[in-house]
Amino acid sequence: MPANSITDVLAKCATTTRWSQGMCGQFCAAMYGYGFSGYVDAITQWNMIPAALKHPGSTDAPPGALLFWSGGSAGHGHVAIAVGDGSCFSIDISGPGTVSRVPERMIGTLWGLPYKGWSAPYFQGQEWQPVGIYGTDVSGYQPINFALSLPSSGRKVDFAFIKITEGTGYVNSKWTAQRQWARDHGLVIGFYHFARPGDPIAQADYFLSKVALAPGDVIAYDWEDAGVTNAQKDAWISYVQGRAPGHRVILYCNTSFWKTRDTTSFAGDGLWIATGGIPAGQPPIESNWLIHQYSTAGGYDHDLALFDSRSAMAAWALGDDDMPLSTEDKKWISDEVGRQLKALVYGLVWETDKMGPPAGQATTDNPTWQPLSLVRYSGEQAAAAAKIIADVLAQARSNGSGITSVGSGVSALGASLNEIKGTLAGLDLSQLPDEIAAKLSHLKIVLDIQEEV
Repeated sequence: MPANSITDVLAKCATTTRWSQGMCGQFCAAMYGYGFSGYVDAITQWNMIPAALKHPGSTDAPPGALLFWSGGSAGHGHVAIAVGDGSCFSIDISGPGTVSRVPERMIGTLWGLPYKGWSAPYFQGQEWQPVGIYGTDVSGYQPINFALSLPSSGRKVDFAFIKITEGTGYVNSKWTAQRQWARDHGLVIGFYHFARPGDPIAQADYFLSKVALAPGDVIAYDWEDAGVTNAQKDAWISYVQGRAPGHRVILYCNTSFWKTRDTTSFAGDGLWIATGGIPAGQPPIESNWLIHQYSTAGGYDHDLALFDSRSAMAAWALGDDDMPLSTEDKKWISDEVGRQLKALVYGLVWETDKMGPPAGQATTDNPTWQPLSLVRYSGEQAAAAAKIIADVLAQARSNGSGITSVGSGVSALGASLNEIKGTLAGLDLSQLPDEIAAKLSHLKIVLDIQEEV
Protein backbone atom coordinates (compact mmCIF):
# COMPACT_ATOMS: atom_id res chain seq x y z
CA MET A 1 0.00 0.00 0.00
CA PRO A 2 1.55 3.37 -1.01
CA ALA A 3 2.81 5.61 1.80
CA ASN A 4 0.52 8.31 3.16
CA SER A 5 3.03 11.14 3.26
CA ILE A 6 6.65 12.18 2.75
CA THR A 7 6.98 12.27 6.54
CA ASP A 8 6.07 8.59 6.68
CA VAL A 9 8.57 7.78 3.92
CA LEU A 10 11.47 9.56 5.61
CA ALA A 11 10.57 8.03 8.97
CA LYS A 12 10.66 4.57 7.39
CA CYS A 13 14.03 5.35 5.80
CA ALA A 14 15.40 6.44 9.17
CA THR A 15 14.44 3.16 10.85
CA THR A 16 15.67 0.88 8.04
CA THR A 17 19.32 -0.10 8.48
CA ARG A 18 19.88 -3.01 6.07
CA TRP A 19 18.90 -3.75 2.47
CA SER A 20 19.90 -6.13 -0.30
CA GLN A 21 23.13 -4.96 -1.90
CA GLY A 22 22.73 -3.29 -5.28
CA MET A 23 18.93 -3.04 -5.03
CA CYS A 24 18.66 0.77 -4.80
CA GLY A 25 15.53 1.00 -6.96
CA GLN A 26 13.73 -1.63 -4.90
CA PHE A 27 14.74 0.14 -1.68
CA CYS A 28 13.28 3.48 -2.81
CA ALA A 29 10.10 1.81 -4.04
CA ALA A 30 9.68 -0.09 -0.76
CA MET A 31 10.03 3.10 1.28
CA TYR A 32 7.07 4.44 -0.70
CA GLY A 33 5.08 1.26 -0.14
CA TYR A 34 5.60 -0.42 -3.53
CA GLY A 35 6.83 -3.98 -4.02
CA PHE A 36 9.27 -2.97 -6.75
CA SER A 37 10.15 0.10 -8.80
CA GLY A 38 8.97 -1.33 -12.11
CA TYR A 39 12.36 -0.80 -13.83
CA VAL A 40 15.43 -2.98 -14.34
CA ASP A 41 17.79 -0.36 -12.93
CA ALA A 42 18.06 3.25 -11.76
CA ILE A 43 19.12 4.77 -15.08
CA THR A 44 16.18 3.11 -16.86
CA GLN A 45 13.85 4.53 -14.23
CA TRP A 46 15.30 8.03 -14.76
CA ASN A 47 14.89 7.75 -18.53
CA MET A 48 11.27 6.56 -18.23
CA ILE A 49 10.08 9.29 -15.84
CA PRO A 50 8.04 11.96 -17.70
CA ALA A 51 9.99 15.14 -18.42
CA ALA A 52 7.47 17.24 -16.48
CA LEU A 53 8.44 15.41 -13.28
CA LYS A 54 12.23 15.65 -13.74
CA HIS A 55 14.69 18.42 -12.84
CA PRO A 56 17.94 17.57 -14.66
CA GLY A 57 21.04 18.91 -12.93
CA SER A 58 19.08 20.60 -10.13
CA THR A 59 20.50 20.18 -6.62
CA ASP A 60 17.56 21.82 -4.81
CA ALA A 61 15.65 18.58 -4.26
CA PRO A 62 12.67 18.72 -1.87
CA PRO A 63 12.10 16.11 0.84
CA GLY A 64 11.13 12.75 -0.63
CA ALA A 65 12.41 13.45 -4.14
CA LEU A 66 14.28 10.73 -5.99
CA LEU A 67 17.94 11.56 -6.72
CA PHE A 68 19.59 9.89 -9.72
CA TRP A 69 23.13 9.21 -10.83
CA SER A 70 24.38 7.45 -13.96
CA GLY A 71 27.40 5.21 -14.44
CA GLY A 72 28.68 2.47 -12.19
CA SER A 73 30.64 -0.66 -13.03
CA ALA A 74 27.73 -2.11 -15.03
CA GLY A 75 26.14 1.19 -16.05
CA HIS A 76 23.04 0.69 -13.88
CA GLY A 77 23.29 4.06 -12.13
CA HIS A 78 22.00 4.78 -8.64
CA VAL A 79 18.90 6.24 -7.00
CA ALA A 80 18.40 7.57 -3.45
CA ILE A 81 15.75 9.51 -1.48
CA ALA A 82 16.34 13.19 -0.70
CA VAL A 83 15.81 14.51 2.84
CA GLY A 84 15.55 18.10 1.64
CA ASP A 85 18.56 19.53 3.47
CA GLY A 86 21.32 18.37 1.12
CA SER A 87 21.40 14.84 2.52
CA CYS A 88 19.79 11.62 1.33
CA PHE A 89 19.02 8.06 2.34
CA SER A 90 21.06 5.64 0.25
CA ILE A 91 21.93 1.96 0.32
CA ASP A 92 25.49 0.58 0.10
CA ILE A 93 27.29 3.96 0.38
CA SER A 94 28.39 3.20 3.97
CA GLY A 95 29.11 -0.43 3.19
CA PRO A 96 27.44 -3.26 1.23
CA GLY A 97 23.89 -3.90 2.41
CA THR A 98 23.68 -0.80 4.59
CA VAL A 99 21.12 2.02 4.65
CA SER A 100 22.43 5.38 5.81
CA ARG A 101 21.82 9.11 5.64
CA VAL A 102 24.72 10.85 3.91
CA PRO A 103 25.39 14.13 2.06
CA GLU A 104 24.06 13.93 -1.50
CA ARG A 105 27.45 14.92 -2.90
CA MET A 106 29.03 11.87 -1.24
CA ILE A 107 27.50 9.58 -3.90
CA GLY A 108 29.44 11.28 -6.67
CA THR A 109 32.57 11.88 -4.60
CA LEU A 110 32.96 8.36 -3.25
CA TRP A 111 31.69 6.38 -6.22
CA GLY A 112 32.52 8.80 -9.02
CA LEU A 113 28.99 8.71 -10.45
CA PRO A 114 27.75 11.63 -12.59
CA TYR A 115 24.68 13.32 -11.06
CA LYS A 116 21.59 13.35 -13.30
CA GLY A 117 19.09 15.37 -11.23
CA TRP A 118 15.97 14.73 -9.17
CA SER A 119 12.39 13.80 -9.88
CA ALA A 120 9.06 13.42 -8.17
CA PRO A 121 8.57 9.90 -6.75
CA TYR A 122 7.69 7.75 -9.75
CA PHE A 123 7.21 3.98 -9.65
CA GLN A 124 5.65 1.37 -11.91
CA GLY A 125 4.70 3.95 -14.51
CA GLN A 126 2.88 6.41 -12.26
CA GLU A 127 3.62 9.34 -9.98
CA TRP A 128 3.18 8.65 -6.28
CA GLN A 129 0.48 10.81 -4.73
CA PRO A 130 0.15 11.56 -1.01
CA VAL A 131 -3.06 10.95 0.87
CA GLY A 132 -4.98 14.21 0.82
CA ILE A 133 -7.77 16.23 -0.71
CA TYR A 134 -7.49 18.99 -3.28
CA GLY A 135 -8.81 22.51 -3.39
CA THR A 136 -8.24 26.00 -4.73
CA ASP A 137 -8.06 29.61 -3.58
CA VAL A 138 -9.72 32.44 -5.48
CA SER A 139 -9.85 36.22 -5.49
CA GLY A 140 -11.37 38.88 -7.72
CA TYR A 141 -9.32 37.51 -10.64
CA GLN A 142 -11.29 34.27 -10.76
CA PRO A 143 -14.96 33.97 -11.80
CA ILE A 144 -17.81 33.70 -9.34
CA ASN A 145 -18.59 30.17 -10.56
CA PHE A 146 -14.98 29.04 -10.21
CA ALA A 147 -13.92 25.58 -11.42
CA LEU A 148 -14.87 22.60 -9.26
CA SER A 149 -12.07 20.50 -10.70
CA LEU A 150 -8.46 21.58 -11.09
CA PRO A 151 -7.27 22.38 -14.62
CA SER A 152 -4.91 19.86 -16.22
CA SER A 153 -5.25 17.27 -13.46
CA GLY A 154 -9.06 17.17 -13.23
CA ARG A 155 -8.85 16.55 -9.48
CA LYS A 156 -12.07 17.28 -7.60
CA VAL A 157 -12.11 20.47 -5.53
CA ASP A 158 -13.09 19.73 -1.91
CA PHE A 159 -12.22 23.08 -0.34
CA ALA A 160 -11.85 26.70 -1.38
CA PHE A 161 -10.28 29.78 0.19
CA ILE A 162 -11.75 33.13 -0.88
CA LYS A 163 -10.00 36.48 -0.60
CA ILE A 164 -11.99 39.04 1.40
CA THR A 165 -9.75 42.02 2.18
CA GLU A 166 -6.35 43.57 1.57
CA GLY A 167 -4.81 46.09 3.94
CA THR A 168 -7.54 48.39 5.26
CA GLY A 169 -9.00 49.66 2.01
CA TYR A 170 -9.81 46.81 -0.36
CA VAL A 171 -12.65 44.29 -0.46
CA ASN A 172 -13.07 41.60 -3.12
CA SER A 173 -16.37 42.55 -4.79
CA LYS A 174 -17.03 38.92 -5.78
CA TRP A 175 -16.49 37.29 -2.43
CA THR A 176 -20.11 36.86 -1.33
CA ALA A 177 -21.11 35.31 -4.66
CA GLN A 178 -18.02 33.09 -4.64
CA ARG A 179 -18.89 32.02 -1.10
CA GLN A 180 -22.42 31.11 -2.17
CA TRP A 181 -21.06 29.06 -5.08
CA ALA A 182 -18.79 27.19 -2.66
CA ARG A 183 -21.60 26.61 -0.15
CA ASP A 184 -23.94 25.39 -2.89
CA HIS A 185 -21.42 22.67 -3.73
CA GLY A 186 -20.68 21.62 -0.17
CA LEU A 187 -17.05 22.73 -0.09
CA VAL A 188 -15.08 23.37 3.06
CA ILE A 189 -14.67 27.15 3.00
CA GLY A 190 -11.92 29.48 4.14
CA PHE A 191 -11.50 33.27 3.88
CA TYR A 192 -8.20 35.12 3.72
CA HIS A 193 -6.78 38.57 4.29
CA PHE A 194 -3.87 39.83 2.16
CA ALA A 195 -1.54 41.63 4.58
CA ARG A 196 0.00 45.00 3.83
CA PRO A 197 2.48 47.05 5.89
CA GLY A 198 0.82 48.89 8.72
CA ASP A 199 -1.11 48.26 11.91
CA PRO A 200 -1.95 44.51 12.01
CA ILE A 201 -4.75 45.00 14.53
CA ALA A 202 -6.45 47.63 12.36
CA GLN A 203 -6.22 45.25 9.40
CA ALA A 204 -7.62 42.41 11.49
CA ASP A 205 -10.58 44.54 12.57
CA TYR A 206 -11.16 45.58 8.96
CA PHE A 207 -11.19 41.95 7.83
CA LEU A 208 -13.52 40.87 10.63
CA SER A 209 -15.90 43.75 9.87
CA LYS A 210 -16.32 42.57 6.28
CA VAL A 211 -16.41 38.80 6.61
CA ALA A 212 -19.54 37.00 7.77
CA LEU A 213 -18.34 33.82 9.43
CA ALA A 214 -20.38 30.65 9.75
CA PRO A 215 -19.47 27.59 11.85
CA GLY A 216 -16.70 25.64 10.14
CA ASP A 217 -15.29 28.60 8.18
CA VAL A 218 -11.48 28.77 8.26
CA ILE A 219 -9.49 32.03 8.38
CA ALA A 220 -6.12 32.54 6.67
CA TYR A 221 -3.49 35.29 6.85
CA ASP A 222 -1.77 35.85 3.49
CA TRP A 223 1.83 36.90 4.21
CA GLU A 224 3.69 37.73 1.01
CA ASP A 225 4.40 41.48 1.21
CA ALA A 226 8.06 42.03 2.14
CA GLY A 227 7.08 45.09 4.14
CA VAL A 228 5.12 43.02 6.66
CA THR A 229 7.23 41.83 9.59
CA ASN A 230 7.19 38.54 11.43
CA ALA A 231 5.93 40.34 14.55
CA GLN A 232 3.00 41.81 12.60
CA LYS A 233 2.18 38.37 11.24
CA ASP A 234 2.14 36.88 14.73
CA ALA A 235 0.06 39.76 16.11
CA TRP A 236 -2.64 39.46 13.41
CA ILE A 237 -3.04 35.70 13.85
CA SER A 238 -3.12 35.86 17.65
CA TYR A 239 -5.59 38.74 17.67
CA VAL A 240 -7.98 37.05 15.23
CA GLN A 241 -7.80 33.79 17.18
CA GLY A 242 -9.05 35.73 20.19
CA ARG A 243 -11.72 37.63 18.25
CA ALA A 244 -13.04 34.60 16.35
CA PRO A 245 -13.06 31.71 18.84
CA GLY A 246 -14.15 28.42 17.37
CA HIS A 247 -12.57 29.17 13.98
CA ARG A 248 -9.27 27.80 12.74
CA VAL A 249 -6.76 30.54 11.86
CA ILE A 250 -3.83 29.54 9.64
CA LEU A 251 -0.85 31.17 7.91
CA TYR A 252 -0.22 31.32 4.14
CA CYS A 253 3.29 32.11 2.89
CA ASN A 254 5.87 30.88 0.41
CA THR A 255 8.97 28.84 1.23
CA SER A 256 11.26 31.90 1.06
CA PHE A 257 9.23 33.78 3.67
CA TRP A 258 9.02 30.71 5.89
CA LYS A 259 12.74 29.97 5.71
CA THR A 260 14.19 33.50 5.74
CA ARG A 261 11.63 35.94 7.24
CA ASP A 262 9.82 33.85 9.81
CA THR A 263 11.60 33.81 13.17
CA THR A 264 9.00 32.25 15.48
CA SER A 265 7.54 29.36 13.44
CA PHE A 266 4.10 30.59 14.53
CA ALA A 267 1.39 29.65 12.03
CA GLY A 268 -1.70 29.55 14.22
CA ASP A 269 -3.63 26.36 13.58
CA GLY A 270 -1.64 25.29 10.55
CA LEU A 271 0.84 26.27 7.84
CA TRP A 272 -0.33 26.76 4.25
CA ILE A 273 2.91 26.68 2.28
CA ALA A 274 3.23 27.88 -1.31
CA THR A 275 5.82 26.68 -3.83
CA GLY A 276 6.29 26.73 -7.57
CA GLY A 277 7.19 23.73 -9.71
CA ILE A 278 7.21 21.35 -6.73
CA PRO A 279 5.09 18.17 -6.86
CA ALA A 280 1.98 18.11 -4.69
CA GLY A 281 2.73 17.15 -1.12
CA GLN A 282 6.50 17.72 -1.36
CA PRO A 283 7.19 21.31 -0.25
CA PRO A 284 10.93 21.77 0.43
CA ILE A 285 10.60 22.47 4.15
CA GLU A 286 11.15 20.34 7.22
CA SER A 287 8.39 21.98 9.27
CA ASN A 288 4.95 20.44 9.63
CA TRP A 289 2.48 21.85 7.13
CA LEU A 290 -1.27 21.56 6.58
CA ILE A 291 -1.89 22.75 3.00
CA HIS A 292 0.46 22.87 0.03
CA GLN A 293 -0.17 25.27 -2.84
CA TYR A 294 1.86 23.59 -5.57
CA SER A 295 0.68 24.97 -8.91
CA THR A 296 -1.06 27.86 -10.68
CA ALA A 297 -1.81 25.99 -13.91
CA GLY A 298 -4.86 27.12 -15.86
CA GLY A 299 -5.26 30.36 -13.92
CA TYR A 300 -6.20 28.59 -10.67
CA ASP A 301 -4.16 27.93 -7.56
CA HIS A 302 -3.88 24.20 -6.91
CA ASP A 303 -3.83 23.16 -3.26
CA LEU A 304 -3.40 19.86 -1.42
CA ALA A 305 -4.60 19.51 2.20
CA LEU A 306 -3.48 16.70 4.49
CA PHE A 307 -6.92 15.21 5.16
CA ASP A 308 -8.18 11.86 3.92
CA SER A 309 -11.64 13.21 3.08
CA ARG A 310 -13.72 16.37 2.79
CA SER A 311 -15.63 15.37 5.91
CA ALA A 312 -12.38 15.02 7.87
CA MET A 313 -11.36 18.56 6.94
CA ALA A 314 -14.84 19.83 7.80
CA ALA A 315 -14.63 18.17 11.23
CA TRP A 316 -11.24 19.76 11.84
CA ALA A 317 -12.58 23.16 10.75
CA LEU A 318 -15.46 22.85 13.21
CA GLY A 319 -13.05 22.06 15.99
CA ASP A 320 -14.59 18.62 16.52
CA ASP A 321 -11.24 16.97 16.15
CA ASP A 322 -7.58 17.74 15.95
CA MET A 323 -5.57 16.73 12.92
CA PRO A 324 -6.94 13.33 11.85
CA LEU A 325 -4.74 10.45 12.94
CA SER A 326 -3.21 8.38 10.19
CA THR A 327 -3.38 4.59 10.21
CA GLU A 328 0.25 4.56 11.31
CA ASP A 329 -0.52 7.01 14.15
CA LYS A 330 -3.35 4.81 15.42
CA LYS A 331 -1.22 1.65 15.22
CA TRP A 332 1.61 3.30 17.12
CA ILE A 333 -0.76 4.51 19.84
CA SER A 334 -2.38 1.07 20.10
CA ASP A 335 0.98 -0.72 20.24
CA GLU A 336 2.44 1.70 22.78
CA VAL A 337 -0.60 1.64 25.07
CA GLY A 338 -0.68 -2.16 24.82
CA ARG A 339 3.01 -2.40 25.67
CA GLN A 340 2.66 -0.18 28.72
CA LEU A 341 -0.44 -2.02 29.97
CA LYS A 342 1.27 -5.38 29.61
CA ALA A 343 4.28 -4.11 31.55
CA LEU A 344 2.02 -2.68 34.25
CA VAL A 345 -0.05 -5.86 34.61
CA TYR A 346 3.05 -8.04 34.70
CA GLY A 347 4.64 -5.87 37.33
CA LEU A 348 1.56 -5.59 39.54
CA VAL A 349 0.13 -9.10 39.14
CA TRP A 350 2.28 -11.74 37.54
CA GLU A 351 5.42 -10.98 39.55
CA THR A 352 4.03 -9.85 42.89
CA ASP A 353 0.49 -11.18 43.37
CA LYS A 354 -0.05 -14.46 45.18
CA MET A 355 -2.90 -16.99 45.25
CA GLY A 356 -3.76 -20.22 46.95
CA PRO A 357 -2.46 -23.55 45.61
CA PRO A 358 -4.65 -25.67 43.35
CA ALA A 359 -6.90 -28.34 44.84
CA GLY A 360 -5.09 -31.31 46.30
CA GLN A 361 -1.74 -29.55 46.74
CA ALA A 362 -0.10 -29.27 50.14
CA THR A 363 -0.30 -25.88 51.80
CA THR A 364 2.40 -26.35 54.43
CA ASP A 365 5.54 -26.12 52.32
CA ASN A 366 4.12 -23.88 49.59
CA PRO A 367 1.11 -21.97 50.96
CA THR A 368 0.89 -19.48 48.08
CA TRP A 369 1.53 -19.75 44.38
CA GLN A 370 2.43 -17.10 41.83
CA PRO A 371 0.08 -16.95 38.85
CA LEU A 372 2.84 -18.06 36.49
CA SER A 373 3.41 -21.19 38.56
CA LEU A 374 -0.29 -21.97 38.63
CA VAL A 375 -0.58 -21.55 34.87
CA ARG A 376 2.39 -23.86 34.35
CA TYR A 377 0.94 -26.45 36.74
CA SER A 378 -2.48 -26.24 35.09
CA GLY A 379 -0.89 -26.80 31.70
CA GLU A 380 0.90 -29.91 32.97
CA GLN A 381 -2.32 -31.24 34.47
CA ALA A 382 -4.18 -30.60 31.22
CA ALA A 383 -1.50 -32.45 29.25
CA ALA A 384 -1.68 -35.42 31.61
CA ALA A 385 -5.46 -35.46 31.41
CA ALA A 386 -5.36 -35.36 27.64
CA LYS A 387 -3.07 -38.42 27.53
CA ILE A 388 -5.34 -40.47 29.80
CA ILE A 389 -8.42 -39.50 27.78
CA ALA A 390 -6.63 -40.48 24.59
CA ASP A 391 -5.83 -43.91 26.10
CA VAL A 392 -9.45 -44.36 27.18
CA LEU A 393 -10.80 -43.47 23.77
CA ALA A 394 -8.32 -45.77 22.04
CA GLN A 395 -9.37 -48.67 24.27
CA ALA A 396 -13.06 -47.94 23.64
CA ARG A 397 -12.54 -47.88 19.89
CA SER A 398 -10.62 -51.16 19.97
CA ASN A 399 -13.50 -52.80 21.84
CA GLY A 400 -16.03 -51.44 19.41
CA SER A 401 -18.19 -50.09 22.19
CA GLY A 402 -18.36 -47.41 24.84
CA ILE A 403 -16.13 -46.97 27.84
CA THR A 404 -18.54 -48.67 30.20
CA SER A 405 -18.23 -51.98 28.37
CA VAL A 406 -14.47 -52.53 28.18
CA GLY A 407 -14.24 -55.31 30.71
CA SER A 408 -11.65 -55.49 33.45
CA GLY A 409 -10.07 -52.21 32.51
CA VAL A 410 -13.21 -50.18 33.21
CA SER A 411 -12.70 -49.60 36.88
CA ALA A 412 -9.10 -48.41 36.53
CA LEU A 413 -9.92 -46.12 33.63
CA GLY A 414 -13.06 -44.86 35.32
CA ALA A 415 -11.07 -44.09 38.43
CA SER A 416 -8.53 -42.17 36.37
CA LEU A 417 -11.26 -40.18 34.72
CA ASN A 418 -12.87 -39.39 38.03
CA GLU A 419 -9.54 -38.27 39.44
CA ILE A 420 -9.03 -35.91 36.50
CA LYS A 421 -12.55 -34.56 36.81
CA GLY A 422 -11.96 -33.88 40.49
CA THR A 423 -8.74 -32.03 39.78
CA LEU A 424 -10.35 -29.92 37.10
CA ALA A 425 -13.35 -29.18 39.29
CA GLY A 426 -11.04 -27.83 41.97
CA LEU A 427 -9.33 -25.32 39.70
CA ASP A 428 -10.46 -21.69 39.85
CA LEU A 429 -10.58 -20.92 36.13
CA SER A 430 -11.35 -17.27 36.78
CA GLN A 431 -7.73 -16.77 37.85
CA LEU A 432 -6.31 -18.17 34.63
CA PRO A 433 -5.76 -16.58 31.22
CA ASP A 434 -8.78 -16.97 28.95
CA GLU A 435 -7.00 -19.26 26.51
CA ILE A 436 -5.96 -21.79 29.18
CA ALA A 437 -9.30 -21.57 30.98
CA ALA A 438 -11.10 -22.34 27.72
CA LYS A 439 -8.98 -25.44 27.12
CA LEU A 440 -9.58 -26.73 30.65
CA SER A 441 -13.32 -26.10 30.30
CA HIS A 442 -13.25 -28.10 27.09
CA LEU A 443 -11.64 -31.01 28.95
CA LYS A 444 -14.44 -30.92 31.53
CA ILE A 445 -17.03 -31.17 28.78
CA VAL A 446 -15.19 -34.04 27.08
CA LEU A 447 -15.04 -35.97 30.32
CA ASP A 448 -18.74 -35.48 30.99
CA ILE A 449 -19.60 -36.71 27.51
CA GLN A 450 -17.37 -39.80 27.76
CA GLU A 451 -18.94 -40.73 31.11
CA GLU A 452 -22.35 -40.77 29.47
CA VAL A 453 -21.22 -43.01 26.59
